[in-house]
Amino acid sequence: MLHLPFHPWLENYQSARNQLISIFAITLSLAILSAWFAARSMVKPIQVLVEFSKKIGRGEKYIAPKMNGEFGVLSGTMTAMQANIIKREEELTYRASHDLLTGLYNRSAVERYLSECLPRITGSLILINIRHFKDINNMMGFENGDRLLQLFAQRLIDVSNPEDRLARLGGMSFLLFIRKPYQKRI
Repeated sequence: MLHLPFHPWLENYQSARNQLISIFAITLSLAILSAWFAARSMVKPIQVLVEFSKKIGRGEKYIAPKMNGEFGVLSGTMTAMQANIIKREEELTYRASHDLLTGLYNRSAVERYLSECLPRITGSLILINIRHFKDINNMMGFENGDRLLQLFAQRLIDVSNPEDRLARLGGMSFLLFIRKPYQKRI
């Protein structure tokens, strides 16, 4: 057996090795090509979502395109997040300028407004205080006192003109800024 020719076996081995190398090279090429296509199809939605998140961060309103699968779930979540952020910002802006109990403007909003529009030639400022309001709170309770303030604010809204500015300055103090001279209503 040692004296048999070695050359035909070596040729068979090299032929099998070359076939395996060719199969491996083709398989590797196909794997790289399919990975490139898969990555390309995944990168595009990710880039859209990254741009969407950047616009949310800048405070811009942006509508994300419809997507399928996990990217669609992420896009829907980000759209809901954007709506919640806008709602929260509106609420914070409202709370910064309005009294939460009565819904009227608060002291800081009135101070900003008056600094912009004063001095004026026409108009009036009326400061209204509810006398002995502390006694009402002590006798009837804070809930009834709050209800009284709400009803009083509603009465002020009912008797004032839409262009007048109403504010609760705090506690039991209200301010009515009448822009135009008062005219009797018939």
